[in-house]
Amino acid sequence: MIMNNFLYGQDSLQKKQLLCLMEASRSRYINMAAVLSYKSYRADQNNNKLKLLTEINIDWKQVPGRVYARQEVCYSSYEDTKRNDLYYWGPEYAKQLTLADQEKTGIIQSLKDSAMKDYFGLYMMMWGPDFEWDLILRRADSAALSYDTEKNLYVYEFQFYDNPDKARLRLWIDPQRDYIPVIKEYMDPDGTLYYRQTCLDWRRTSGLWVPITCKVVEYRNQTIEEYAVKEVEVNNPIDVERMDFEFPEGVFVEDRILRIEYRTPKKKTSPDSAEQEKVVSPEQSGTLPPAATDEQLAEAASKGRQLLQQQTEAGDKKSLAIYPEYVWIEPGRKEYILTLGEEKDRRPTLKSHQFAGGGLVLHELKDQISENGQIRLTIERPAAMTGYGEGTLELDFAGERKTIHLVAPPLLN
Repeated sequence: MIMNNFLYGQDSLQKKQLLCLMEASRSRYINMAAVLSYKSYRADQNNNKLKLLTEINIDWKQVPGRVYARQEVCYSSYEDTKRNDLYYWGPEYAKQLTLADQEKTGIIQSLKDSAMKDYFGLYMMMWGPDFEWDLILRRADSAALSYDTEKNLYVYEFQFYDNPDKARLRLWIDPQRDYIPVIKEYMDPDGTLYYRQTCLDWRRTSGLWVPITCKVVEYRNQTIEEYAVKEVEVNNPIDVERMDFEFPEGVFVEDRILRIEYRTPKKKTSPDSAEQEKVVSPEQSGTLPPAATDEQLAEAASKGRQLLQQQTEAGDKKSLAIYPEYVWIEPGRKEYILTLGEEKDRRPTLKSHQFAGGGLVLHELKDQISENGQIRLTIERPAAMTGYGEGTLELDFAGERKTIHLVAPPLLN
């Protein structure tokens, strides 16, 4: 990875180069799983003591396009009882199950209406969730980049919203920790700081940096949030099929996609009477048909889920996923692996490729898609190439093209 202490000057990198390095680093975190504890506090009026507001244990998993989280509320000053919540954010829909006071409630909603995708996890602490990379790229021309020689961090500040009267975001980026933003600060247009997140106690897991603790200070309401990572895995296999969940029986469900509400029925022990399932048309009876039962609504919702998933899967086939999209060319390393998505049953054919190395040399491209869904690359960085460089590898899968970006960071002189 990046060698320690090799970019200590504010003019060492241009803004676009820095963003490419950040994106290359971010793209290496594919699968992540962690067990975390979360506590929030508020300062008292004398501002010399902290009052515990909430304590939560979180089990979190994330793969491309899917997030799973189970949180157990151990203590909350806002509630009288403990609570256990289960969340799922996937390609088709978002889902939430809440168990509290013997009452079970569930919500199903569209992805655009769900705000929980990155909220609970370690990935959020490192890379988000409030800013998106395409937004950062669009703001690059007007962003400010400097280098703090005391902290040895790049400082990247930009207008977060189109409206200049809205907040600004300042990222403190650590070149010694693979260009991860270790501090994030939100400021009012006048520069007043109102939110600060700091990731601390960094450790390497599977060759990648992860923070073990994270502290958030919200200055307006004088609250402090603390995350502590108890267990963590990076890029280990995760069973995607087990991340989603079914609502247990007796749960009141609000399906905001199909716009229906129902209570999940008890498991059938014997076939229901055929008479109960008959639907009589208004023409035959002269009256409106009876209202659908909770069981019929649940069945309709289940069929709706299946149709929605089939439509999404059909749409997914139009776009091939390949990881990483940004390959970080490391000093002394020549072998790199590209992996094709999560679709084990889909093995596209690589028809051709085009390489524009920008000084890098591609010695071999080994197509192992039919065997294990991978492409092996042998790329050499010539010894004379010590400055920043980047290239591209264009892959043609029977008409569907994918671009892989090759990023070569500058080396220590």
